[in-house]
Amino acid sequence: MELPQHSTAVVKELEGEWKGEYELFGYPRKVTVKLANRGSDGATAEFVVVGKKVNNLPVDLVTQEGDLLTVDSHETGIGYEGRFQKDAGEINGTFSQGAIELPLILRRVQ
Repeated sequence: MELPQHSTAVVKELEGEWKGEYELFGYPRKVTVKLANRGSDGATAEFVVVGKKVNNLPVDLVTQEGDLLTVDSHETGIGYEGRFQKDAGEINGTFSQGAIELPLILRRVQ
């Protein structure tokens, strides 16, 4: 039996607000991810996608293993997985919604 995954803490450099954009079916989408640690409960995230409307996604899992960050909203089937590139100040990854996978680079908001 496999135990359910739990959120982990993220490094201090990942805490804060990150933004990026992608296009789906010819429409631009803006993405904002705000990461914060919450002690022994690991990290939490606000995950917002703005297209024709604003979608505040319910995040239930945030993990970091090395430079790999994963943010999942299992309820909506939407997730993000990317590699934190500290020197570049960005997270280079993939936005996924069901079977659709799109490149998405998140950059820190100054």
